[in-house]
Amino acid sequence: MIRSALMAASLTRTPVQQEVPRPIQKQAELTTVVLISCRPVIDPVYWDRWLPIALNLGVTEEYIAAAREVVARDPYPVTETLCLNALASALDKLEELSAPAKAGQ
Repeated sequence: MIRSALMAASLTRTPVQQEVPRPIQKQAELTTVVLISCRPVIDPVYWDRWLPIALNLGVTEEYIAAAREVVARDPYPVTETLCLNALASALDKLEELSAPAKAGQ
């Protein structure tokens, strides 16, 4: 389920030189925080696949570093089920936000 969601997210890639709509960038940032929070309990391949997508969707390396610091300072107790559900929800929302952008291309 999550693997197919990540594959769907990869279809939303936007070339870096294009302006990424702010709602898509904000959702990509949220998805990044979910993945950083969940890294202790889910397969690291999800992060490896997500990172280039996040960068293409306007998430900056500075944002990622800041999110890592916040999560490290105040970790949220997570389970694999909670993480996979949160990740699926975040990716669904990202896909939903990206649909109008794709239609306009």
